[in-house]
Amino acid sequence: MTDLLSTIRAEIDVRLRELRPIVAEYERLTSATDALVAGGRAARQPRGEVRRAAKKPSRPVRRKRARSAPNPTGQAILAALEHGSHTVAELVVVTALPTPELRDGLRDLRRRRAIVRTDRDGRSAYALPTPAA
Repeated sequence: MTDLLSTIRAEIDVRLRELRPIVAEYERLTSATDALVAGGRAARQPRGEVRRAAKKPSRPVRRKRARSAPNPTGQAILAALEHGSHTVAELVVVTALPTPELRDGLRDLRRRRAIVRTDRDGRSAYALPTPAA
């Protein structure tokens, strides 16, 4: 009986030595994922109030935004729309993005005029703008 327990214990020790690097990798990946999620939340926090002009305090100062590439959410939406128009529900399935994040991305892309809102079978859909002839 002692030999059987010693054999089992030795096999368990060997298996634990094999699995330690995998557990360490899992913990590193989990930490990286948590950091990315926390960074994404920080990026979506509301910005400070708009400054007011010195001469006309009733009008907000309009800042010109640099034309930057869309964020990863916008890139995912644009990639999905390359294959045709999609409703919000279809985009949720295709991009696997949460609905609130997807709607924020759609709003940003519409503001940039990178996409247009269309009507498809009586439902609102989004598509890439058609090039002017």
